[in-house]
Amino acid sequence: MSAHALVRRTVRRTVLVLAASAVIGATVPVAAQTVLRVGQPTTEDSGYGVFAESWAEKVAHLTNDEVRIKPYHNGQLGDEKALVEALRLGTVEGGIVTTDVLINHVPEFAALSLPFAFKSYDDAHDFLDGEAGAYLLARLDEVGLKGFAFADVSFRSIGNNIRPITTPADMQGMKLRVIQSPIPVAVMNALGAQPTPIAWGETIPALKQGIVDGLATGNAYYYIGRVYDYTRYFSFTNHAYSAMIAVLSKAAWDGLTPAQQAAVERAAGDAASLANAVVSDVERVMVPEITAAGTEVNRIADATPFREAVLPLWDGQADKIGDELMTMLRSHAGM
Repeated sequence: MSAHALVRRTVRRTVLVLAASAVIGATVPVAAQTVLRVGQPTTEDSGYGVFAESWAEKVAHLTNDEVRIKPYHNGQLGDEKALVEALRLGTVEGGIVTTDVLINHVPEFAALSLPFAFKSYDDAHDFLDGEAGAYLLARLDEVGLKGFAFADVSFRSIGNNIRPITTPADMQGMKLRVIQSPIPVAVMNALGAQPTPIAWGETIPALKQGIVDGLATGNAYYYIGRVYDYTRYFSFTNHAYSAMIAVLSKAAWDGLTPAQQAAVERAAGDAASLANAVVSDVERVMVPEITAAGTEVNRIADATPFREAVLPLWDGQADKIGDELMTMLRSHAGM
């Protein structure tokens, strides 16, 4: 099954489940209605899109149409950086954004971007569903935002045209495209590669022209974007986890009744679970397809040398993240 067909099936499943629940509990909608515009940066059939659409469906059902979420896809309300600024100003009501973009507003969110912080998606969920997640959500309150539920964007791994990666030594001198953010650059430096920050839209041309030897990117996006057509090797390093989060502006949140607030929060949690299913489904089916296309796939057998190489980076971020959250993270990750 192709990536897009798989995601469309997840979207259809989401809509059918929510529609069925709406029929079972349907009552006559009331006239008064609050509309919350929710922006997200990617396509409707991405994990972000599923998160936004299912949040909208569930909120409408739980509030009997008193509150409606209207999703805006493909950055129609601005890219993630602009969207967060608009949320803080109260000019946009809501968004689905990566936690990376929140670091400039709440530095503690850098904890989620630290390399090898989480061993699996379930491991990340355990951390975010507990005391640490509550701590981060409370910090959003302090900057004029109301955060609800975390969902998976993807783990990041490495595709390249040089060799399979089994130890950090395999990465020495390898020119790898990374996202334009300080921590991913520092991670590749620590592992011996030559990080090259390039916008996503310029990545495939850079691979074709040999400007870079490969890239560090989300597992799901390596597959959905068919990057395997331009790389010979894909190594599941899973060296960094990336999450997204549903947020509302403080003004929008304060404008809801307590019952409506409870419904919006509950709906966000349900929607996050459905967004996680997109990533889970993609990673389940991607290996046979990219292998059939001629890309050699491997998983690192021992992450210890990688974790040891990036440990100084953890120490360097400790002041930004703060003692309380850093203690939680180190205890959870064993770093």
